[in-house]
Amino acid sequence: MGGRQSEVEARLSVHHAVPAPEHAAADPEGAGRERVPRRRGQRARHDRILHALRRLMTFKHKLSARLALMKDRVVAVSAVLLAAAVVFACERPVLLTDTGSGTVAQLLVYPKSMTIRTGQTADFMAVALTSAGDTAAAAVTWSATSGSITDTSTKGGRHYGKFKAGSDTGRVKVIARGQATNLADTATVAVTLPPVASMSVSPASASVLPTQTVQLTATTLDSTGAVLTGRTVTWSSSSTGVATVNGSGLVTGVAVGSTTITAASEGRSASSSVTVTTVPVASVTVTPASGSLYVGQTVQLTATPKDSAGNPLTGRVVTWSSDNTTIATVSTSGLVTGKGAGSATITAATGGKSGTSAMAVANVTIASVTVSPAAASLFVGQTVQLAATPKDSAGNPLTGQTIVWSSSDTTIAKVSGSGLVTARGAGSATITAASGGKSGTSTITAAIVPVASVVVSPASASVATGNTVQLTATPKDSAGNTLSGRSITWSSSATTVATVSSSGLVSGVTIGSATITAATGGKSGSSAITVTAPPAPGTHAGWYAAPNGSSSGDGSSGRPWNLATALSGGNGKVQPGDTVWLRGGTYAGQFRSTLTGTAAAPIVVRQYPGERAIIDGAGSTSDTFVADGSYSVFWGFEMTNSDPVRCCSTSSFFRADMMVSHATHVKFINMIVHDGGPGYYTWSPYGDVEIYGAIIYNIGYDGSDRGHGHGMYLKNDVGPLVVRDNILFNSYGYGIHAYTNSGDGLLNGIHLEGNVSFNSGTLSAQGTSGNIGNLGQPPANDMAMIDNMTYFSPGIGGSNWLLGSGDGLTATGNYVVGGSGMSEGTWTNAIITGNTVITSGTKPTQPLVFVRPNAYEPGRAAVIIYNWSRQASVSVDLSSVLGVGRRYEVRNVQDLFGAPLVSGTFGGGTISFPMAGITPPTPVGLSSSPAPVTGPDFNVFLVTTLP
Repeated sequence: MGGRQSEVEARLSVHHAVPAPEHAAADPEGAGRERVPRRRGQRARHDRILHALRRLMTFKHKLSARLALMKDRVVAVSAVLLAAAVVFACERPVLLTDTGSGTVAQLLVYPKSMTIRTGQTADFMAVALTSAGDTAAAAVTWSATSGSITDTSTKGGRHYGKFKAGSDTGRVKVIARGQATNLADTATVAVTLPPVASMSVSPASASVLPTQTVQLTATTLDSTGAVLTGRTVTWSSSSTGVATVNGSGLVTGVAVGSTTITAASEGRSASSSVTVTTVPVASVTVTPASGSLYVGQTVQLTATPKDSAGNPLTGRVVTWSSDNTTIATVSTSGLVTGKGAGSATITAATGGKSGTSAMAVANVTIASVTVSPAAASLFVGQTVQLAATPKDSAGNPLTGQTIVWSSSDTTIAKVSGSGLVTARGAGSATITAASGGKSGTSTITAAIVPVASVVVSPASASVATGNTVQLTATPKDSAGNTLSGRSITWSSSATTVATVSSSGLVSGVTIGSATITAATGGKSGSSAITVTAPPAPGTHAGWYAAPNGSSSGDGSSGRPWNLATALSGGNGKVQPGDTVWLRGGTYAGQFRSTLTGTAAAPIVVRQYPGERAIIDGAGSTSDTFVADGSYSVFWGFEMTNSDPVRCCSTSSFFRADMMVSHATHVKFINMIVHDGGPGYYTWSPYGDVEIYGAIIYNIGYDGSDRGHGHGMYLKNDVGPLVVRDNILFNSYGYGIHAYTNSGDGLLNGIHLEGNVSFNSGTLSAQGTSGNIGNLGQPPANDMAMIDNMTYFSPGIGGSNWLLGSGDGLTATGNYVVGGSGMSEGTWTNAIITGNTVITSGTKPTQPLVFVRPNAYEPGRAAVIIYNWSRQASVSVDLSSVLGVGRRYEVRNVQDLFGAPLVSGTFGGGTISFPMAGITPPTPVGLSSSPAPVTGPDFNVFLVTTLP
């Protein structure tokens, strides 16, 4: 039956059995009237169908014959009935055929499927057929799974129902069911939403103040103008800097201006014009309304704009002015300064309104100047802060007065413009503070601190014949404090066994023993030196270079090469995986290493254990040491430049770079670099470079424009460039400076971690430089700054840390103290979190200790202490560095070659680190260091172990 039914429906569809549902829903009756001219044609077609039916079926056959022909007849009768339904659906019902008296065998609904919109109607027809295919009279009940259907009429065996779609969308079943039978048929209706044809937004325009809100409402309409509900509306603002809008149409004013708020739904949109305005200023009140001050004094005024109701208005730009700047001036923040005797009116204006304050300025007469303390005693090198207080005739202090300081003898004591006195030589000097024709004085007595003892380190040492060992003498006062600036006289008890230079460098001459003595200020200390035979070959596997080596040597400990020969490959002997040991002493000149190892077997150039190998670039006109071979490691030796003329002794404006990386896959480990031009310089094309554990100080030179020469001058095209656990301090330029000019390399893949940089630029008379700075003209890419530490001593201004700009930054866990803190440029893809920046205001009250164990030398570590409570000593847990029973020494990095501050055998737990101030190391060419003493507020220490 399904096949016959489909055939019937197909034939009926040709004859348009039921009007289109959209047409019917819009105006079913009107649609019927519009089709009146076609009725005669439809009746003629109906008559032809009846005639064909009668020819096909005579109704005189026996029931058996009818049943035999049921297949064709059902199709034919269904076609006739449903085709006739077209006629009756479009005009009044007419008789299709006589209803049969047989048993109802089938119930058909037409149309079988259609699509309409919510709220629309559509007509359906149901016809009952007998087993013989005749139209049968049967009571029919209509139902629908959604929406509603009404039984509209029943004529000639045809049952009509009008379906009305509800608000739900989806597939709906329309069911015709015979009341006296179990027969039923179903049609399917797809119910869809009507499309949005237009929109409106109300209000069409609105005005708000900044931070205030206004609610907009969007209405969606269909093509007839009916309101459509439940549609998704998207809101947007043409200028979010003026006003923003949320997903429900709530508009918030941001700044003065105009913007268009648009609501969009299903391809349609409407808008509202929103204007953000400010509340007009009705008045301006200036407080105090009047005031008096002396010439040179200041008073702070405050302006309060108000609206017409007297409410204060915030966020307004106030312009300050004085009607007589010879009497009183006013800053942009309302700070008034007395300039001359008389009266002046100070005006504050904003929004077209203004307010005033009357200022009376009087000349001040200084009757006296008091200096405190009135007297002070200092040792040479110490300082004291004096304070000068001008007073009137009644003894009242006068503020804002200019003080001029002077010293009667600057060779004994000098005084700064702020009254800070520094003792320079033994004797007495009078410090005078003058103001307004009056003056006060303080008497300063300076004395040289007597030497109570001299400590020589190491107290004993062994040195092979032909080799050297460096001794250090430390004069101390009776309290054990280190004394600087003292002249040391060195001597040997047996010059045939060992000699000593004026700097304490001991040279082994022949096997035996000698006592080396250091004397100053009537006190002395000594070191017992044992001179031994040269170590047998193989004591330390590898090759040897020595200051007295030769190009004709064989690289053994007995016949070492000179350094240039060793760095060029030792006449072809040095192979990947080898170590070249640098014996103690000074290597003068410029050097280039072409040693090239492999990834699995790098070549190592390292200072011989227990000795001090120094490369001195004095007189260099170009780079002092260049690493020009890949897969090479440079470890533990010292770089310096002993030329006392730090810059510009010739027409060049230059001091040679110290360590230069000019190859890929290079490591610099635990180096000591000082008194040169830039400490490290990395060439941008060469990646995979690591600078680890260096101690870098007194770098650079002064120019007329600024301090030049940075502890590290970094750039890299490809990365990685890893700079980790280095200590940098007291330079002329930056500590760490990532920089390159446009077209001269890039700043890619630079990783800074665990470094400490303090008091950078303090050697320069032109002002400080940043401790860490990224300032390249091309922006940096993929830069990491993690767990680094910086410090500027109190009173030092300027930039401490400059993050610069670029794409891809991780800056986390850094600790920044002093100066202007941390500044940031423009970054994309940046993670900047967990950093501590302390510049002013409330500071911590307990010491903060950072311990950085050395990754390459077990038992070695850097200890950084921020001594916020200014304790005399701070306890530090070194259990992560030292094993129990291990011998150790602790030195302040600002006295690296002096006697250890603490030494002993580690018993576990904590060690007390003394926090007294250490005189900074004197830069080559200067008589003393301009850098400030950091203790007890801050110190950095180096922990090492002994065999």
